[in-house]
Amino acid sequence: MSPSTAVVAPSYRDLEVPHKRPDRVVREQISDWYQRYAVLFSALLKPVADRDYHDRVDDMNQDVEDLHHLSSQCTNYQNNKGNVDKIAEAVMHIEDPGLRHELQKFMHDKKYKRMDCMDKLVNLLKTTIGDKNKDIKALDGAHMNYALAQLGIYEGSKEMIKSMAKQGMNLVGKQVKSALGEASIAQSKQDMGR
Repeated sequence: MSPSTAVVAPSYRDLEVPHKRPDRVVREQISDWYQRYAVLFSALLKPVADRDYHDRVDDMNQDVEDLHHLSSQCTNYQNNKGNVDKIAEAVMHIEDPGLRHELQKFMHDKKYKRMDCMDKLVNLLKTTIGDKNKDIKALDGAHMNYALAQLGIYEGSKEMIKSMAKQGMNLVGKQVKSALGEASIAQSKQDMGR
């Protein structure tokens, strides 16, 4: 609010923010807090992640099964052992809306009468099955890495969970032990065997 318009010479020492590094005790406390956060977060996320993994794998396996059924119906038709109605019924069981639409168009255009088109269809189905199996394998690998990371967090934090229980956070210790407990560890070890 000064009426003066003169330029003030800055003092750079006053403008600099002092960079003070936290001492060892503070850094260890922050590290301990991050470890507690990792344990609690992994314990809370474990059931949701497992349910999501199993749901997604079940859906993909069902898709593969439906594609195998359609492929076998097409092969039977090519060998004069099946009929068009069974192929149309198998097409209706395909969950992927884009693929189902293309297959319905294929059936509507009566391309099934041409053997070269049927060969292309069977090859497309085999390729789609292979892609789904690759997706399942990638999902299995991601879940395995996640389970191994959780197992590592649990193994590295057993002492911390005990100390949390001694400090009165027994409920958290029980929750963590139940979420990352023996059943989860056994399941992770069983998954590693696959």
